[in-house]
Amino acid sequence: MEYRLVRVSKDGMIVKIKIKGWLDMKGKLIKIKDFYSPQLKNTRNILIYLPPGYDEDKRYPVLYMHDGQNLFDKNTSFSKIEWKVDETLNELITTGKIKSIIVVGIYNNSDRLSEYSPWYNERYKAGEKGEKYIEFIINTLKPHIDDKFSTNKEENYIGGFSMGGLILLYALKYPFFKGAIVMSPSLFLEIQKYLKKLKM
Repeated sequence: MEYRLVRVSKDGMIVKIKIKGWLDMKGKLIKIKDFYSPQLKNTRNILIYLPPGYDEDKRYPVLYMHDGQNLFDKNTSFSKIEWKVDETLNELITTGKIKSIIVVGIYNNSDRLSEYSPWYNERYKAGEKGEKYIEFIINTLKPHIDDKFSTNKEENYIGGFSMGGLILLYALKYPFFKGAIVMSPSLFLEIQKYLKKLKM
């Protein structure tokens, strides 16, 4: 992280103070507990990251990310290792390396394997809820985020890893998403079906 310097001069004495962080250099996290999905008939927590200097008069692109409990807090991460999404974005945004963005972290649940796959898998005895999961994001979660926060409704992205990376590849068939962060997708789960679905 880059430091900001404060120089104070009086009576011939100069004092330099390195300030690691200011309030305006940090984003804000908002938690929505038990957000209901009519498509999946269940609830989950949602975490929203608002960028430093968030201004309701501006419009921000939105990045929807799977496995939301892993993104911001090691205490909720399944591996006790967080992705440091907020710390990383705080630095990149305040140093002007990227433009400001809102991040929506979508918690997974015990049905993760089924929700992150659009068809049933015989080997794992799970699947077929992926289509409804994407419909939940597009038709329920996105309208709520657009209503409550200052978003650019036409600039939406999606990100995830492992099974989350797999379902977002499927989600790209919808022109709703302008781009994706795909990390180590679980392509071992019948990749031919994905290619066929996506007409690749």
